[in-house]
Amino acid sequence: MVLVTARQIAAGDRLYDDIFSQWGPGTIAIAWLAKAFGADSFVGFRVPVLLLQIFATASILLSRVWQHRTQGFIAAAVFAFVTSALGPIWLGHMLLYTTVGGYLVTVSIALVLAPLLMDRSPPLSAYAIAGACWTFLVACAISFLPAALLFGLTTLLLVPQKKITYVLPLISSALIGAIVVSALMIVWMALFADFQGYWVNHIRFNTEVFSKIVSPPMNPLSPFKYVLRAFNDPLHSDFFPSFVVTLLFLSGTGAFFASGAARKKIVNILAMTLMACMILYLNPRGGTLHHPGGVMLASIGVIAIGFSCLIQMQISRIILITMMIAPFGLVVSAYKSGTAIYGAGVETIELRNAGRNLQQVSTPFNNAIRAVVDEDERVVVWEFLPFLYFNTDRLPSSSHMFLLPAQMSWLQLHGPAKGLPDPCAELQQKSPPAIVLGYWQPQNVKDFAPCVPEFAQKNYIAINSTPPILYVRPDRTNRLRSEQIEQLP
Repeated sequence: MVLVTARQIAAGDRLYDDIFSQWGPGTIAIAWLAKAFGADSFVGFRVPVLLLQIFATASILLSRVWQHRTQGFIAAAVFAFVTSALGPIWLGHMLLYTTVGGYLVTVSIALVLAPLLMDRSPPLSAYAIAGACWTFLVACAISFLPAALLFGLTTLLLVPQKKITYVLPLISSALIGAIVVSALMIVWMALFADFQGYWVNHIRFNTEVFSKIVSPPMNPLSPFKYVLRAFNDPLHSDFFPSFVVTLLFLSGTGAFFASGAARKKIVNILAMTLMACMILYLNPRGGTLHHPGGVMLASIGVIAIGFSCLIQMQISRIILITMMIAPFGLVVSAYKSGTAIYGAGVETIELRNAGRNLQQVSTPFNNAIRAVVDEDERVVVWEFLPFLYFNTDRLPSSSHMFLLPAQMSWLQLHGPAKGLPDPCAELQQKSPPAIVLGYWQPQNVKDFAPCVPEFAQKNYIAINSTPPILYVRPDRTNRLRSEQIEQLP
């Protein structure tokens, strides 16, 4: 979705005004920047994710936690290996706010929390980078705010001195990073987004509507319920990777982080507990599929750092060999879990669905849509099939790139707003050359927005009868060849 949104912004549409999006502007700004540098494909839009992975890996390597650089190389190699192996299974390679969260939180842990846990003082620049990372994460999703507060609380708990003269420079450095990122995001939004629309789309829509109708409903305990659900089926569900890595870093790294004097042990155990909660809040919705991606990535970061710290402490060979095998075992276990979820072979949901859709839907629909919609015109694809916009190089005609029950619930409660216009009124006003309806499996558009199919059936000609159905405006049907119609499902 962010890929299509980036194209819309490049075409002159304003985010949260001409474009409805419940996401924060951070991830969309990354996609826009990638497009500005020439990335305009699925592969190209993955370059920012690769850069984030490199950033997190470099942060682990350069962390002050290491006595010798070799230990940093080991930790960085473990992190790069495991994230590269697991990412394609649980969408850690996709440009999602959860993925951005996982990598940037790993940066903050490597540069600030890990050194503090090992009684080493991070440089002021580390606090500035952490402040910048967390500010950007909150720009990606306001739901990351609890995790940001937990990071701040954990840091204050671990700093060796609580005197204001010691803490103030640390806070000032973090604020500098936060202010720089905030200024950049404000400038970007002033150019490409609408501030009032941001409040409506991202804040009010998510808190007043989406959080209540999503399954399971969002609440402060959702991240913890997500972990508890993993116990019901830990080996054959997509809870598996996050559950395993969370358990590993709590049991494995907690043992050596909680070292030193008795008071220091208590502080470290409390800090590890807060850090665990912080990582779990990277899945604020407590959802499945791609939602645990941030939890998975940040947990792997902690495991990688802890693994190398154990080497640094010169523990016994038996424990060392066990810890060396653990990352490989994690990958193998995740592979088995992934194949149980997604079928034979290591596939992401996106790739699996894309393969099926490309075969059954995309190719014939691409040809048909390109035939009836000119390059400078737009199309409507509802309920949810956003990659058709991307594949056909046609932008959404409506502010609603997709149309799901949550948007209609908002309209019933509050009426039209910036970025959230009445979809039926938009259809009547714009009358795009083509409309595609009826692919979202949980609920059909006729169930929550009956005015949409009614308008299409009254004013357009249905080209096929099996969902998704392509409706073409009568003046464009002559552009379709018989073989194009026959290829549609």
